[in-house]
Amino acid sequence: MRLIQTRQFRLTGMALAIVLIGLTRSVSAETNGEKVVRLWQKFKVGSSVTLAATITAGQFSAQTEMTNTLKEIGADTVTIETVASSAFGPNKRSGKPVTKVISSKTNEGNWKETGKETLELAGKKLACTVIDGATTTTPARGGAATDATSRIWVCDEIPGGIVQIQVHSGANDMLFKLVSFEIAK
Repeated sequence: MRLIQTRQFRLTGMALAIVLIGLTRSVSAETNGEKVVRLWQKFKVGSSVTLAATITAGQFSAQTEMTNTLKEIGADTVTIETVASSAFGPNKRSGKPVTKVISSKTNEGNWKETGKETLELAGKKLACTVIDGATTTTPARGGAATDATSRIWVCDEIPGGIVQIQVHSGANDMLFKLVSFEIAK
């Protein structure tokens, strides 16, 4: 059971890396980092977004939830704290908060805006930009690099913009969907 829980958190970590890296990569005339910073800076500190998913890894599946909260706004940076939790059967576990400073100067990778789509999530109809891409991530604790293809739906009305993420990597599939958000006053 411990091995499965560890694998689950590695998958959640991979999803988090894809989200943070993916949106900081080029998708328009503005740099990727500029887009991410802009999507957070229009909201006040304390604003947050929560996405939930069922993650499958071969024959195993688990529920996971990821909350991103705006902690600090700089002139050309934002600081985001992410807390992930997961449940495998009756076992529930929360990860430690992970803080990431995102700079407007970040601009790497191969991501492309591929269309527009309206999604109904968290009780709202959201006009989204669809971004497709591929990335390679290396687990934080070592291990083999993982190639992944991703699709991210972005909506300017939601803190940070991310409302849905679909990731496929080998036998692992993840579909995170917006379940709630809070706009700090």
